Amino acid sequence: MPDHGDLPPTSSSCSIVFLESFYGGSHREFCDCFVRHSRHKVDVLTLPDEHWGWRMRWAARYFAQQLLTRTPYQLILATDLINLSDLRAVLSHHGYHVPILLYMHENQLSYPRSDGKEPPLEHVLTDIKNVLAADRTLFNSAFHRDAFLNAADSVLRGFPGFDTSSESTLLRENSTVMYPGVEHSHGTNTTDSAAPGPAAETTAEGPVIVWNHRWEPDKQPEVFRRVIGKLDEQGMEFGLILLGHHPPEAQSAELGTHNREFEALCSRFSRRIIHSGYAHDRAEYFHLLTRGDIVISTAIQENFGLSMLQAIDAGCWPLAPNRLAYPEVLPAEAHAHCLYNDTADLIRKIERLWEARRSSAPGHVGETLRHTLLKRAAEFHWERRIGQYDRLIETVALKD
Repeated sequence: MPDHGDLPPTSSSCSIVFLESFYGGSHREFCDCFVRHSRHKVDVLTLPDEHWGWRMRWAARYFAQQLLTRTPYQLILATDLINLSDLRAVLSHHGYHVPILLYMHENQLSYPRSDGKEPPLEHVLTDIKNVLAADRTLFNSAFHRDAFLNAADSVLRGFPGFDTSSESTLLRENSTVMYPGVEHSHGTNTTDSAAPGPAAETTAEGPVIVWNHRWEPDKQPEVFRRVIGKLDEQGMEFGLILLGHHPPEAQSAELGTHNREFEALCSRFSRRIIHSGYAHDRAEYFHLLTRGDIVISTAIQENFGLSMLQAIDAGCWPLAPNRLAYPEVLPAEAHAHCLYNDTADLIRKIERLWEARRSSAPGHVGETLRHTLLKRAAEFHWERRIGQYDRLIETVALKD
């Protein structure tokens, strides 16, 4: 994997345009933070975060039409829900030639479908051809890159009548890992205990457990709900901070079921809930994270784990599946304490982490682990990550 972090720093500034066809959630977070921290001149073109399949089919032509009305940029940075072959074709037809960096938040080859079916070949081929069309493709973790490349190899080997070995090689040569940054908690103090303050709306005396993920199938909220129920049955006291999106309406039968389960969880544990639903703004979101003790993921799809790292940075202890990107992102010293293998293991670790957190003995594993986790989260702060992006952008934009 090329290490662009070793590129020498310069003071040059490039004119670039950021194309985001799905401006919401982690896509929006990445876009906004990149623009805020980069030293390059960045313009942004976006589309709302809806109809993702149609974004892959048509967003490229929409963006190309916008770009053709502007002075050419030195580089295009695009994220994955787009068709780069279409974008290049339209621009090239009008004599507009510019390097393209592709940033992969997710890919359709390895993304788990809730219906258990194979992804549409149209989407699979778009992702593969995007990586082939880009000057460089950036994946947000080695886990994500490897999952995509392995799946792409399998697809390419199945092409009848074509030798695709050169394409498989090019995919690997064109792919590298570039971790996203994590927005620091806007000055919130994470050096002291992040135990929650008193709240009139809860009488819980145990740990405050945070859920800050979408309440949707790939995050497995039903597993989280069962775990919370088990903790209650065992007599454990706890508070709940439930952040992140959950469907306000039954957009599909499955999402409607998840929405009702969310409402049932809130109803059953109303006296324990400190907050539920979206925070009003970023300041409130980060403040709520500092009130948490333990943050839990039950995901079956996670290519980086931005929300978990935000919570760690705010002082929460993570508990995540021993798979996906989590073993890569969490420090090795924390694996035995913070990665779980099944639901029973998760419940045991919640109890153990709370005991460790309550210990005030100097040098206790809880204190040591806390500092290790905060140090790891700090490595991902945008202030530390942006230099790698800016140097790579300059290298690609000025390579001719």
